[in-house]
Amino acid sequence: MVLAVASIAVLLQPGVWPSMHPGVPSWVVGGIASAELVAILLFLLPVTLRAGAALLVTVLALAACVHLWTGKAPPPSFLVYAAAIWVVVADAAAKGAHR
Repeated sequence: MVLAVASIAVLLQPGVWPSMHPGVPSWVVGGIASAELVAILLFLLPVTLRAGAALLVTVLALAACVHLWTGKAPPPSFLVYAAAIWVVVADAAAKGAHR
């Protein structure tokens, strides 16, 4: 939910994008936020959980690259999100194996 709220906030304030990441085209920021929302929706559905997880980790990696490209370190929370995604996928796989 934290990622979804952040993505929605980014999408609702396109005028703020240039100040968030100077030098990054606004379509990149909007594209990452949009892809993140799609990934979150896929991640929430059991049938598309793995696809959503893969897309979500990819989006986080792209966002980290954008941070690095602008000379900023990616937030440490990206690692926490990636670990949480892995835990959810592993838990779903374990539950599926025991059914």
